[in-house]
Amino acid sequence: MRTKNLLVETFVIGVLLLSGVQGVSAVSVSDISKELICSCGCGMVVNDCYCDLAKEWRTRIEGMLSEGLSRSEIISAFVDEYGDGVKATPAKSGLELVIWLAPVAVSVVGTVVIYRYAKNKAPIPTREIGYPIRERTDEKPEIDSSEPDVEDDYEELFYEEYRKYKKKE
Repeated sequence: MRTKNLLVETFVIGVLLLSGVQGVSAVSVSDISKELICSCGCGMVVNDCYCDLAKEWRTRIEGMLSEGLSRSEIISAFVDEYGDGVKATPAKSGLELVIWLAPVAVSVVGTVVIYRYAKNKAPIPTREIGYPIRERTDEKPEIDSSEPDVEDDYEELFYEEYRKYKKKE
């Protein structure tokens, strides 16, 4: 029984120690260097750039980590020295937030406007269309202003539009 309790206590203490160690060493040089843009002009993230400046920055980050600085303190130190352009992802507040959300808002509003315009421009007919397809003939029908003998609804619609057109003339 005592052996079982000792084993359980050892397991719990081991888990607690591992979680504590993992929390302390969670921040690495590569994690921080992925959040900074190299200022050599290449436009690459410091973690991926191989210029001398990027190597120097990674060494500085490593030194700052060994001094006990946190991720946000290190990044703010680089921002203070080189400006906001050094951050790989801009802050999502103020004008930057508007810049991030503007394309989404314009897309949504544009889609609504186009949908409403198209819906009002060409309304979908409400009646059923189930008429048989007629064979095409090369003869042109002779159109006059007298009432023809209408056999189906398509011809009726055609002659109705034709009468409206003739009234406008």
